[in-house]
Parts: sequence; structure tokens; C-alpha cells
Amino acid sequence: MTKRRLGTAIAVLGLLAMWVLQVYDVIRLERIESMLITAGVFSLYLLYLHLTPEPPRPRVPVDLAVVARLIELRDGVKRRLGQAADVEAGEGNLNITLADPGPRKIKTIKHFRQLYDIGLANAAAMVDAAPVVIRAGASRAEADYVADYLAQAGAKVDVTEAER
Repeated sequence: MTKRRLGTAIAVLGLLAMWVLQVYDVIRLERIESMLITAGVFSLYLLYLHLTPEPPRPRVPVDLAVVARLIELRDGVKRRLGQAADVEAGEGNLNITLADPGPRKIKTIKHFRQLYDIGLANAAAMVDAAPVVIRAGASRAEADYVADYLAQAGAKVDVTEAER
């Protein structure tokens, strides 16, 4: 149980206990006293939340080789390539390698995400890990288009034959 959940549970249980005791007439409080106690408990809870830092969430490691095999071109990019038969079938023997992301990594990540259906975290991990294979088994049309498009962002892309 995290500290925030524990603090919430303590605050709620304290308020419930006070209200139960008040309802069964064990303690006699005027309405204003009850509101002051409630405000005090919530103020203490908010102070507790403010003073305790939230622990960082663990980052899940990304296997870039798996991502390179699974990513696919976006539908709009496929249409721009003329829906060549080898692009549609995904049959290709070229590896597209991001050799250098260039001076503007954010622009490279943006262009990369515009080409492929990939999340921001995976795209950023691939660009940060350069040189890295960003697409395995690509066709010649796809490789040329990707290399030209990423070059517009200032990235250096190498296209090589895949090892068999």
C-alpha cells in the first residue's frame, strides 16, 4: 500500500469514526465543532500529501529488436507509396537503420511517429538508442521513403540488406 493510499484510508476512517460517535450520541458536538474537526482532518491529510513525495514509477524496458519487427507503416503512408504489392505484403529484405538522429531529436521522433504506428515512449527509446535498426524486413519503396522523410528532420538513415 502506498503512502498516499494509507493517508487517505486514515483520514477517511477518522472522519467515519467521528461521525459514527456523533450519530450514536457518544460525543456531543455542535455542528460548527464537527465542521472544524472535519476541516482539520482534511487539512492534515493535504499537508501529509504535500510533504510526502510520490515515488517515481518504474520504467518498463523496451526491447528495440522486437519493436523493429512489429511496427507497421501508417495507412496514409501506405497510400502515399502507391500501395505497392511488396509494401502491402510486407515482403522485403532491407533493414532501415537510424544512424544519427540529428541535432533536433524531437523533430526526428515526430517524423518517426508520423511514418509508423508506434507510441511516443517506444519512438523516443529508439531515437535515443541510435544507431539502431528501426525497421527490419522493409521493401525498397518503404526504405527510400523513410530515409528521405527522416532526412527532412535532419536524421541520418542507412539502408542495408538484411542478413539471412
